[in-house]
Amino acid sequence: MFSFLSNLIHMGYPKSVIDLESQKIKLRQQNYPKNGSGEFVISGDTLEYNVIKRHGVVAEIIPISQIYIIELEMTAHHSGSLYIYGERPKFWCRPLTFNGSDVFVAHAAYTYIVAKRQDDLHNPLKAKIAPLAIELKRHLDEGEFDEETLENMRKNNVSFLEPKPRTIPVTPAQEAPIPQASPTLSVADELLKLKNLVDTGVITPAEFEREKRRLLGG
Repeated sequence: MFSFLSNLIHMGYPKSVIDLESQKIKLRQQNYPKNGSGEFVISGDTLEYNVIKRHGVVAEIIPISQIYIIELEMTAHHSGSLYIYGERPKFWCRPLTFNGSDVFVAHAAYTYIVAKRQDDLHNPLKAKIAPLAIELKRHLDEGEFDEETLENMRKNNVSFLEPKPRTIPVTPAQEAPIPQASPTLSVADELLKLKNLVDTGVITPAEFEREKRRLLGG
Protein backbone atom coordinates (compact mmCIF):
# COMPACT_ATOMS: atom_id res chain seq x y z
CA MET A 1 0.00 0.00 0.00
CA PHE A 2 2.82 2.39 0.82
CA SER A 3 5.33 1.24 -1.82
CA PHE A 4 5.12 4.68 -3.49
CA LEU A 5 7.04 6.15 -0.55
CA SER A 6 9.82 3.60 -0.83
CA ASN A 7 10.06 4.19 -4.59
CA LEU A 8 10.23 7.96 -4.19
CA ILE A 9 12.92 7.67 -1.51
CA HIS A 10 15.03 5.40 -3.76
CA MET A 11 14.80 8.12 -6.43
CA GLY A 12 16.23 10.66 -3.99
CA TYR A 13 13.13 12.79 -3.55
CA PRO A 14 13.24 13.51 0.18
CA LYS A 15 14.90 16.90 0.69
CA SER A 16 13.17 18.20 3.79
CA VAL A 17 14.31 17.68 7.37
CA ILE A 18 13.35 18.37 10.94
CA ASP A 19 16.64 19.57 12.40
CA LEU A 20 16.53 18.91 16.13
CA GLU A 21 19.98 20.39 16.69
CA SER A 22 19.08 23.81 15.31
CA GLN A 23 15.39 23.38 16.24
CA LYS A 24 14.18 24.12 12.73
CA ILE A 25 11.71 22.57 10.30
CA LYS A 26 13.00 22.78 6.72
CA LEU A 27 10.46 22.01 4.00
CA ARG A 28 12.10 22.03 0.56
CA GLN A 29 11.01 21.60 -3.02
CA GLN A 30 12.07 18.43 -4.84
CA ASN A 31 14.74 20.16 -6.97
CA TYR A 32 16.19 22.29 -4.14
CA PRO A 33 18.71 24.00 -4.33
CA LYS A 34 18.43 24.43 -8.10
CA ASN A 35 17.58 27.79 -9.60
CA GLY A 36 13.96 28.74 -9.00
CA SER A 37 13.39 26.29 -6.16
CA GLY A 38 12.46 27.30 -2.63
CA GLU A 39 12.21 26.27 0.99
CA PHE A 40 10.34 27.13 4.17
CA VAL A 41 12.48 27.30 7.31
CA ILE A 42 10.33 27.43 10.45
CA SER A 43 11.82 28.21 13.84
CA GLY A 44 10.62 30.03 16.93
CA ASP A 45 8.05 32.65 15.92
CA THR A 46 9.11 33.07 12.29
CA LEU A 47 8.87 31.43 8.89
CA GLU A 48 11.74 32.10 6.50
CA TYR A 49 10.91 31.79 2.80
CA ASN A 50 14.05 31.27 0.70
CA VAL A 51 14.06 31.20 -3.10
CA ILE A 52 17.14 30.24 -5.13
CA LYS A 53 17.93 32.78 -7.86
CA ARG A 54 20.84 32.99 -10.27
CA HIS A 55 22.39 35.81 -8.29
CA GLY A 56 21.89 34.11 -4.92
CA VAL A 57 19.24 33.38 -2.32
CA VAL A 58 16.30 35.75 -1.87
CA ALA A 59 15.14 35.47 1.74
CA GLU A 60 11.94 36.75 3.31
CA ILE A 61 11.24 36.63 7.05
CA ILE A 62 7.55 36.22 7.90
CA PRO A 63 6.32 36.43 11.52
CA ILE A 64 4.01 33.49 12.21
CA SER A 65 1.64 35.97 13.87
CA GLN A 66 1.04 37.52 10.41
CA ILE A 67 -0.09 34.24 8.82
CA TYR A 68 -3.87 34.14 8.63
CA ILE A 69 -4.47 31.14 6.35
CA ILE A 70 -2.51 27.87 6.04
CA GLU A 71 -3.51 25.04 3.69
CA LEU A 72 -1.84 21.65 3.25
CA GLU A 73 -3.01 20.00 0.03
CA MET A 74 -2.18 16.62 -1.51
CA THR A 75 -2.98 14.92 -4.81
CA ALA A 76 -3.86 11.31 -5.52
CA HIS A 77 -0.27 10.89 -6.75
CA HIS A 78 1.02 11.87 -3.28
CA SER A 79 2.61 15.14 -4.23
CA GLY A 80 1.42 18.19 -2.36
CA SER A 81 1.63 21.88 -1.61
CA LEU A 82 1.75 23.99 1.53
CA TYR A 83 0.18 27.42 1.08
CA ILE A 84 0.83 30.31 3.47
CA TYR A 85 -1.35 33.44 3.21
CA GLY A 86 -1.24 36.85 4.82
CA GLU A 87 -2.93 40.22 4.35
CA ARG A 88 -0.45 42.81 5.63
CA PRO A 89 0.53 45.22 4.20
CA LYS A 90 -1.54 43.65 1.39
CA PHE A 91 -2.77 40.19 0.49
CA TRP A 92 0.04 37.73 -0.26
CA CYS A 93 0.55 33.99 -0.79
CA ARG A 94 3.71 31.88 -0.46
CA PRO A 95 3.28 28.38 -1.94
CA LEU A 96 5.71 25.47 -1.78
CA THR A 97 5.33 22.08 -3.48
CA PHE A 98 6.76 18.81 -2.16
CA ASN A 99 6.94 15.10 -2.98
CA GLY A 100 7.27 11.72 -1.34
CA SER A 101 7.93 11.35 2.36
CA ASP A 102 8.29 15.13 2.63
CA VAL A 103 4.57 15.00 3.41
CA PHE A 104 5.51 14.21 7.02
CA VAL A 105 7.71 17.29 7.30
CA ALA A 106 4.94 19.34 5.67
CA HIS A 107 2.54 17.94 8.29
CA ALA A 108 4.99 18.94 11.05
CA ALA A 109 5.25 22.48 9.61
CA TYR A 110 1.45 22.74 9.43
CA THR A 111 1.05 21.43 12.99
CA TYR A 112 3.71 23.76 14.36
CA ILE A 113 2.14 26.89 12.86
CA VAL A 114 -1.37 25.90 13.97
CA ALA A 115 -0.08 25.27 17.51
CA LYS A 116 1.72 28.62 17.56
CA ARG A 117 -1.47 30.44 16.61
CA GLN A 118 -3.94 28.52 18.77
CA ASP A 119 -3.98 31.11 21.57
CA ASP A 120 -4.92 34.00 19.26
CA LEU A 121 -8.68 34.03 19.82
CA HIS A 122 -9.14 37.55 18.39
CA ASN A 123 -7.45 36.83 15.04
CA PRO A 124 -7.80 33.04 14.66
CA LEU A 125 -5.84 31.18 12.03
CA LYS A 126 -7.84 29.61 9.21
CA ALA A 127 -6.36 26.16 8.64
CA LYS A 128 -7.17 23.36 6.20
CA ILE A 129 -5.41 20.02 5.78
CA ALA A 130 -5.94 17.28 3.21
CA PRO A 131 -7.46 14.08 4.66
CA LEU A 132 -4.74 12.06 2.88
CA ALA A 133 -2.01 13.88 4.84
CA ILE A 134 -3.78 13.06 8.12
CA GLU A 135 -4.19 9.43 7.04
CA LEU A 136 -0.52 8.99 6.11
CA LYS A 137 0.60 10.58 9.39
CA ARG A 138 -1.68 8.21 11.30
CA HIS A 139 -0.22 5.21 9.47
CA LEU A 140 3.28 6.40 10.39
CA ASP A 141 2.34 6.85 14.05
CA GLU A 142 0.74 3.41 14.19
CA GLY A 143 3.79 1.67 12.69
CA GLU A 144 2.12 0.53 9.49
CA PHE A 145 5.05 1.26 7.14
CA ASP A 146 7.27 -1.69 6.26
CA GLU A 147 10.84 -1.84 7.53
CA GLU A 148 12.37 -1.28 4.08
CA THR A 149 10.53 2.02 3.69
CA LEU A 150 11.49 3.15 7.20
CA GLU A 151 15.14 2.21 6.63
CA ASN A 152 15.21 4.16 3.36
CA MET A 153 13.78 7.16 5.19
CA ARG A 154 16.54 6.92 7.80
CA LYS A 155 19.25 6.65 5.11
CA ASN A 156 17.92 9.83 3.52
CA ASN A 157 18.12 11.74 6.81
CA VAL A 158 14.39 12.01 7.29
CA SER A 159 15.03 12.79 10.94
CA PHE A 160 11.43 12.75 12.15
CA LEU A 161 11.88 9.00 12.65
CA GLU A 162 14.48 9.50 15.37
CA PRO A 163 13.69 9.82 19.10
CA LYS A 164 12.82 13.41 20.00
CA PRO A 165 13.64 15.07 23.33
CA ARG A 166 10.52 16.39 25.04
CA THR A 167 12.18 19.77 25.66
CA ILE A 168 12.45 20.63 21.94
CA PRO A 169 9.81 23.28 21.12
CA VAL A 170 9.43 22.02 17.54
CA THR A 171 6.89 19.17 17.38
CA PRO A 172 7.94 16.95 14.42
CA ALA A 173 5.85 13.85 13.73
CA GLN A 174 3.81 14.62 16.85
CA GLU A 175 0.46 16.24 17.13
CA ALA A 176 0.39 19.75 18.54
CA PRO A 177 0.31 19.76 22.34
CA ILE A 178 -3.23 19.82 23.71
CA PRO A 179 -3.68 23.09 25.61
CA GLN A 180 -4.03 22.79 29.37
CA ALA A 181 -6.46 24.90 31.34
CA SER A 182 -4.94 28.01 32.89
CA PRO A 183 -6.27 30.57 35.37
CA THR A 184 -6.44 33.26 32.67
CA LEU A 185 -8.67 31.25 30.31
CA SER A 186 -12.24 30.15 30.91
CA VAL A 187 -13.44 26.62 30.22
CA ALA A 188 -15.32 28.01 27.21
CA ASP A 189 -12.08 29.47 25.82
CA GLU A 190 -10.29 26.15 26.29
CA LEU A 191 -13.10 24.28 24.55
CA LEU A 192 -13.00 26.76 21.67
CA LYS A 193 -9.26 26.19 21.28
CA LEU A 194 -9.73 22.42 21.35
CA LYS A 195 -12.54 22.63 18.77
CA ASN A 196 -10.27 24.62 16.47
CA LEU A 197 -7.52 21.99 16.81
CA VAL A 198 -9.84 19.11 15.94
CA ASP A 199 -11.40 21.06 13.03
CA THR A 200 -7.94 21.68 11.55
CA GLY A 201 -6.80 18.08 11.94
CA VAL A 202 -4.18 18.73 14.61
CA ILE A 203 -5.83 16.49 17.23
CA THR A 204 -8.26 13.62 16.77
CA PRO A 205 -11.95 13.66 17.75
CA ALA A 206 -11.16 11.09 20.46
CA GLU A 207 -8.52 13.40 21.96
CA PHE A 208 -11.00 16.28 21.82
CA GLU A 209 -13.63 14.28 23.71
CA ARG A 210 -11.10 13.18 26.34
CA GLU A 211 -9.92 16.74 26.99
CA LYS A 212 -13.49 18.05 26.99
CA ARG A 213 -14.44 15.58 29.69
CA ARG A 214 -11.39 16.61 31.71
CA LEU A 215 -12.25 20.32 31.44
CA LEU A 216 -15.86 19.72 32.38
CA GLY A 217 -14.87 17.54 35.30
CA GLY A 218 -16.43 14.41 33.85
